[in-house]
Amino acid sequence: MAIVSIEDLELLEAIEDHLDLEEFRAAKREFEGSGEPGIPLEQVVRILGVKPPTLRSGR
Repeated sequence: MAIVSIEDLELLEAIEDHLDLEEFRAAKREFEGSGEPGIPLEQVVRILGVKPPTLRSGR
């Protein structure tokens, strides 16, 4: 357990978001370079047996 200021917490969250985005971009480049076809969301939902995501308004 740690006590940090709100400003430090916000900075840490921004750093984490940035790192997540960089990882996503690297994975996307790798996938696009592989030439493999994508899998439609409907198929993924069916395979995993989950409910499809709902889009939030304003996005």
